[in-house]
Amino acid sequence: MPDSGAHRQKATLQWRGFTDGTPWMHRALIRLLRYVPISLIYFLMATSLPVYMVVRPRNTLAIWHYFRRRHGYGVFKTFVHLVRNHYAFGQVVIDRFASYAGKRFDIRLDGPDIYREVESAGTGFMTISSHVGNFEMAGYALHASRRLNVLGYGGEVEAVKSGRNRLLSENNIRMVPVTDGISHIFVLREALENGETVDIHGDRLFGSTKSLVCNVLGAPAHLPQGPFALATSVSAPLPVIAVFCMKTGHREFTVSLRRLDAPSDDALSRKDRTQILAQRYADALSDILRRYPDQWFNFFEFWD
Repeated sequence: MPDSGAHRQKATLQWRGFTDGTPWMHRALIRLLRYVPISLIYFLMATSLPVYMVVRPRNTLAIWHYFRRRHGYGVFKTFVHLVRNHYAFGQVVIDRFASYAGKRFDIRLDGPDIYREVESAGTGFMTISSHVGNFEMAGYALHASRRLNVLGYGGEVEAVKSGRNRLLSENNIRMVPVTDGISHIFVLREALENGETVDIHGDRLFGSTKSLVCNVLGAPAHLPQGPFALATSVSAPLPVIAVFCMKTGHREFTVSLRRLDAPSDDALSRKDRTQILAQRYADALSDILRRYPDQWFNFFEFWD
């Protein structure tokens, strides 16, 4: 059911949409990672975690609530996982910059037949990703034969954009920036009509307050209406795949794929089909969070 309340507006504003740090810091980190082992940068990052957790109390409290309320952990266990969560997030950020610096990672595809089967059908389809694990790595692993159009924030700093754009161009991926209006929606619809692939995050509002209330980890949460409405707006049901790229070892990732697909029952209204598809995504998200609880990187009060 759609909801555009102030609660979601507040949560959206808490996320600024770009990577922390100044441009020179990003450039310096990329240069450093060309010569220094990633494990050493991990260690240096770990020493700053206590400071980061203190200076960002709202973010820290949101993750504390996530472990206490959604996973039911005790106080001590919550604290341990709170630290592990922040360390995992630091690793993900460093791994992104390491990829810009030319470092290679072992990325395993769990369920490649799902992606190849949908891609070989020749029609446009959607992938829905999330702010868990390292979603950016997933695009580099899929090796799409048709162009993959990724909806993303257009205000990233230059060092991030340049490194990302180089890897995107090598992997047949186009970044479609979110605009203040709806022009990006027309770009995505045209891509689908041309038989291309569209990827949108399904777990964070940005650029719109329209949302759907779904059950995630046993409690109601607001998911963006846009990706699910887009999947049900075309005449024929679009294939939809949930994509999660989880860190499973040092310089190792596993991309997990799950078919969602919008319901094709003509007796259902478009609104109902959109809601059902969103809940299917929420179920897939809940499952991956139970398996990898420390790799949840929405640092705001996600649940009501």
